[in-house]
Amino acid sequence: MKNSTKSIDKEEETENSRENFRIRLEARLKNDKLISAREQLNWSQKEVAIVLGISESIYGAIERIQFYPNKDLQKTIVNFYQTYKIHLN
Repeated sequence: MKNSTKSIDKEEETENSRENFRIRLEARLKNDKLISAREQLNWSQKEVAIVLGISESIYGAIERIQFYPNKDLQKTIVNFYQTYKIHLN
């Protein structure tokens, strides 16, 4: 019985690891799109942050996936890039 429990625990751990990897990979891909969009404009993080009305450190943290913007800020960022015909989705 003990080995059976260990096997189930190992399967759950493996599944959790796969899910965490998928989430990290999705976040990294979205992050790359955000960075690429800014670079297409040849703008600095500071320049984008000023237009968005946030601090450079917050914008940088968003690009580094250290800060997750709320829905309003997400919409503001998407709309900003769409004005330059750059789509993030």
